[in-house]
Amino acid sequence: MTHPPQPVQFATAFSGADAVAACVHRHPEHFGHWRQAWAAELTREEAKAAGCSGGVVSNAGYACSVLTRRCPCPNLGDITRVVRERRMPDGRVDVLVMGPPCTDYSKAGGQKGPKGNVAPLSIDAAEITLAARAEVAVIENSPEWQRKFPDFYESVMRIPAATHSHRSGTMTPQMFGMPVNRERTYVVLVRNDEGQLDQIMSGWPPKRSIDPAVFDWGRILEPVADLRRQGRMKRHGRGGGLVVSNSQAAHILGRKGDGGVDERAERAFERAMRDSFDEDADLEDLGAAEMLFWDDEFHLKAHPRLATLMKSSGLSRGTFFRADGFWWPRFLTAAECERAQGFPGAWTDVPHIHSKKRSPLSENMRMGLMGNSMSVQCLRFLLSRIDIVMQPLWQRRRAMGLGID
Repeated sequence: MTHPPQPVQFATAFSGADAVAACVHRHPEHFGHWRQAWAAELTREEAKAAGCSGGVVSNAGYACSVLTRRCPCPNLGDITRVVRERRMPDGRVDVLVMGPPCTDYSKAGGQKGPKGNVAPLSIDAAEITLAARAEVAVIENSPEWQRKFPDFYESVMRIPAATHSHRSGTMTPQMFGMPVNRERTYVVLVRNDEGQLDQIMSGWPPKRSIDPAVFDWGRILEPVADLRRQGRMKRHGRGGGLVVSNSQAAHILGRKGDGGVDERAERAFERAMRDSFDEDADLEDLGAAEMLFWDDEFHLKAHPRLATLMKSSGLSRGTFFRADGFWWPRFLTAAECERAQGFPGAWTDVPHIHSKKRSPLSENMRMGLMGNSMSVQCLRFLLSRIDIVMQPLWQRRRAMGLGID
């Protein structure tokens, strides 16, 4: 006789846009029995009181706006303070997922390692695992945490070592058919391990590379014609390139000191576009989805000629599409960023809780949240593995009235 799955209580810390809640919401066939106990994301007021930078303060407000609308559970706020003051909520946590900031490990953040300002939050993540009495914990971070700073990584893992065994593995969304080469390390900790950890970490899909020439870009990108009908595309510059907004056009073409567009950069870019793509039959053949895409933050792949042109033109990210006989650039929309990360549609399209008019989060705010978020595709695989492996143990313990504490 097959027993129904035991309800799973999950929680998130350093929650951001809460990719775990998004994963549970989007895949009820796998996670219909999962319930969120709490989230923990710094509030804007806490960030201000702690003297955080303006960017951190703003991002805290954006993330809390998403949590308010999407996660019907308490937001504990500054989880490090909650642990320090011993105010952790009562009740069990079966699965705890945390994504402490990776700034001090990543190349973009200067790889300061344990000398940086946010690296100590990795230590906090280990301590939160103990304070929450989590049966299974997952810590997601940059793979450089282990590669560049192995001694610091091992020192962090020694904190819960008395009660939790740990293993780590890396994943990218490319392993699940999405052309996002965003590699992340997932450290899995299991309390009182009875062989479950080995089962969870076995059977991971092999690394693979997605060929952009055959990928169905319609799964991510919105047709330009639809964006134009919605009034979300504006003309900019003498060449008439279509971009999402004037401010983003200025970023693409370069700014002058007065905030205007650098005309020399504009001319150079326009010349490079015409020289490279006019009468290019190969690129025409690749235009089945109308657009091709290359992006430095999400690492989505496109035709090498596009990537080379963008780098040589000083561009960091953008989408090319065919219009008026030429290839023109535009940025990703927030909805496209959500699709690339595997989120449900319009997940971050929510009112800003600190806006007097409750205006929705802007495109840039939403894109920032996606840039800092975990991949739902990777979480779907990992959390499913955890659920399948741990269910027999949970059912056995609860049948005996033992719970998991």
